[in-house]
Amino acid sequence: MNNIREKLQQKMGDTSKQEQRVQVRVKKRLAKKKWLNFKWVGSVASLAACLLIIFFILPDHKPQQQGAVEIGGVMFDEKTGHEKAISDLLYDEVLASLNVTKEEKLFYTPARYTDYTYVTTHCQTTNCRILALRDNAKTGSIYNLGSGTIKIEALSPDKKMVALVLRTKKQDTLRFMYTNDITDHPEIPEYFPQIKKVKWLSNAKIQLTLNSGKKEIITIPRYYK
Repeated sequence: MNNIREKLQQKMGDTSKQEQRVQVRVKKRLAKKKWLNFKWVGSVASLAACLLIIFFILPDHKPQQQGAVEIGGVMFDEKTGHEKAISDLLYDEVLASLNVTKEEKLFYTPARYTDYTYVTTHCQTTNCRILALRDNAKTGSIYNLGSGTIKIEALSPDKKMVALVLRTKKQDTLRFMYTNDITDHPEIPEYFPQIKKVKWLSNAKIQLTLNSGKKEIITIPRYYK
């Protein structure tokens, strides 16, 4: 009887050990399955993240294609002969302001203190028309300076305005230009004997020294400060 009981207990113990081994194997399989599931979910998540980057983020970093600027004509540097384009937007206006045709060759000189360019022609008269051109391809402005040659450019103390001396064969005139985007430039409708020097006394006053040695003080009507 005791032998039978011992055998039953031994068998139960063996069964218990076998169950434990099975449970261990099941746990391992479950753990492996969970790991595989985790890897699969992780792979899907990574793929989704990559797709999001491709379709939503990367397009923002693609170089923007800018429309080609239409060129209306060209002009040439007075000193170097370097060629510079004039946009189609302003070319006809430039020709009209200078009173020339497209066959006329245009020449330019970069302004010293602004982003304007002085444009003129080699006309047959002594005093050719001249204008200040700001051409940004899509926007721009033209300031008719009159006739003559620019001899002096003087910057105001606050660096917001430039005084120009425009010389003709007989006399000089003054022109003023803002250095920013303001296009409402002040004007002084006076003529002077040849001006030798321009000195800013303040942001609204300049002193002219004429060739004769005489000095004149001019007050400038500044509309913007």
